[in-house]
Amino acid sequence: MLCGAWNLSAQCTDINYTDKTGWTAASSHDIHSSPKNAVDENESNNWSSVAIQVPDMWISVNMQESKKFNQIILEANHGSDWPAGYALYVSNDGINWGSPVATGGGATTTTINFVTQNAQYFKVMTTVGKDNYWVIAEAYVNYIAPIANPAPATDLKATSFNSKTNYMEWTASATGGASYVIERSINPSSDFEVLGTVSGTSYTDNTAVKDITYFYRVIAVLDCDFESAPTAAVEITTGACSDFTYDDKKAWKAKASYSHPTVPSYTANTHYMVDGNINTNWESTDHEQKIGDWIAVDMGSVYKFNQIVIFAFKDPTDDFPGQYNLYVSNNNSDWDNAGSSWGDPLVTERNGVNGDVVDIPMQSARYIKIQLTVDKGNWLKIAEINVGIVATGDCPGDDPCISVPTGNTVTADEETICEGETATITLDASLTDVTYALYIDDVKVNGSEKDGNGGELVWSAGETGIYSIVATGDGVTYCDDADVTLDNTVEITVIPTGTGDCQSVGISNISSEQIIVGYFDTLGRQLSKEPASGVYIIKYDNGTIKKVVK
Repeated sequence: MLCGAWNLSAQCTDINYTDKTGWTAASSHDIHSSPKNAVDENESNNWSSVAIQVPDMWISVNMQESKKFNQIILEANHGSDWPAGYALYVSNDGINWGSPVATGGGATTTTINFVTQNAQYFKVMTTVGKDNYWVIAEAYVNYIAPIANPAPATDLKATSFNSKTNYMEWTASATGGASYVIERSINPSSDFEVLGTVSGTSYTDNTAVKDITYFYRVIAVLDCDFESAPTAAVEITTGACSDFTYDDKKAWKAKASYSHPTVPSYTANTHYMVDGNINTNWESTDHEQKIGDWIAVDMGSVYKFNQIVIFAFKDPTDDFPGQYNLYVSNNNSDWDNAGSSWGDPLVTERNGVNGDVVDIPMQSARYIKIQLTVDKGNWLKIAEINVGIVATGDCPGDDPCISVPTGNTVTADEETICEGETATITLDASLTDVTYALYIDDVKVNGSEKDGNGGELVWSAGETGIYSIVATGDGVTYCDDADVTLDNTVEITVIPTGTGDCQSVGISNISSEQIIVGYFDTLGRQLSKEPASGVYIIKYDNGTIKKVVK
């Protein structure tokens, strides 16, 4: 046994959280149906979406304190009103949810097993559509202690991205709730060392050495030191390119420009384009292909690839894209606004076929878009989009990362402030996997680092100087030596109290030629009278504005 090498829990008895006093719930659909009914300890009450299922419906639960759990049971008790497909997320603040800890399809009683979590919140979100409401009579939260070793992982495969990065994927253990220990050796059958532990079914080794042949294996583990036999070791030489298709798509998602106007569930199942199953498909029901229609894929993180394969359907069909442009991107805003321009297409006016194999120059990208360039008298059907590497002279190369994108705007709400005041500096957009820091006169402000979240980031500044924002990648997705100063700087001047526009000004200081027309706070809101103290603005009839500190 590996015995605790990955910080397994000593708790080896079942826990059923039957007392839900104080638990609260929220939902995306029909809050009037009371999401709290899903956790009220009474299956006679239920929560209902009161709308047919479409992707991204959700219900979340706040358990009021962090709990240890590895199983959630959703009891529908209501015909076929269970989720056709779901993703389960957990959080400790109800804001940051990360990647799903489990995905799957539902049933009247949907039992979700996953790697043991310690969290206060959980959220279940639909991933596909269905012509039924979504109903939960009761949600049960449990910790189920393992009693036997898990089944082993299977189908381990690996590729080398470059001279220091090897990547591997495998098929999950048949035992729910297993996590995986990754081991490496330079011998095929001995001297394996632990590299790390993950809950998913893929792993990137960023510590490999060029031209060294390694052997990797994976062990499925459960709490209480239960572990499987290791997989057969897979051999890979760092820096030797090999053919590879990405199969681990649990974090992938897709969307389309077309949605059925009267029955949304007909076109809601965009997830089928990237679910790893060629027997399922998305289709533009009742809608023939039109110029400008598009589908887009978010792979969840940046991947290396030089080939995309587009399957329309498993059977012979003419419902493949007639002609299209192909785009790739790393910009979050491109995904959010997929109908807008993504810059120049990587492939232009390509005539589609079923099982279209598109070879392209090696890319490091997260988002893909296919946009039609001609009309066609067929619906559009997509069964699966595969992304991978074909070993050619154009291998990924020695750089496993890409330069941090620029193009963001840095602004300040005030460029002149009085001593003791602060200005707010805003970065209009940020990227995940990138850290941003505030600099003054090219020196980093201590403690100013912020992780990108895809949205705005803000800092406070209270000193005179030229302020800039510097972005630093994580060394894998974005280069660790790619510190990039974003496109513009802002200059802030601090005026000492009692000088210039920061004088204490009273009525006796005002010229008889000047008439006060109003008092305003520092945000420009008019005040009813002159404040007795604080910082405010006086506006005169001749247009003069004076900042006052009292």
